[in-house]
Amino acid sequence: MVIPIAVAAVRAVAHHWLPIGDNALFQIRAHDVGTSHHPWLGTWSSASVDAGRDLNHPGPILFDLLAIPVRVFGGRAGVALGTAAVNVVAVTLVAVMARRAGGRGGALAALAATAWMAYTMGSELLFDPWNPHVLILPCCAML
Repeated sequence: MVIPIAVAAVRAVAHHWLPIGDNALFQIRAHDVGTSHHPWLGTWSSASVDAGRDLNHPGPILFDLLAIPVRVFGGRAGVALGTAAVNVVAVTLVAVMARRAGGRGGALAALAATAWMAYTMGSELLFDPWNPHVLILPCCAML
């Protein structure tokens, strides 16, 4: 399960994947981590439209997680590789926790279900940092 995530991210970087829209904002804010422009709020929320005022998601943890890959690999590649790393950790946690709860069979079943879900999502969602996408596999790890 880790290999498809790595292949998707490396292929995206090799084919010059470019973060646009919200994904470009993640790149900018990840680059701001640890500077005088450090992000203290999470991303803007579409709930702002209904509320009539600006609302943000609590906490900039995604920016913090992407900061090192963005600095090491550059903005474009760092966002994709950092998001892929988050998903690799999530899949590893799925395997470890499922094995602890259900033994080898439980781990294989959980990984098969996770792999099937990742397959149906498409390879781009394995390295896409947009909030609804980057949280799919970490939420599986929390189950």
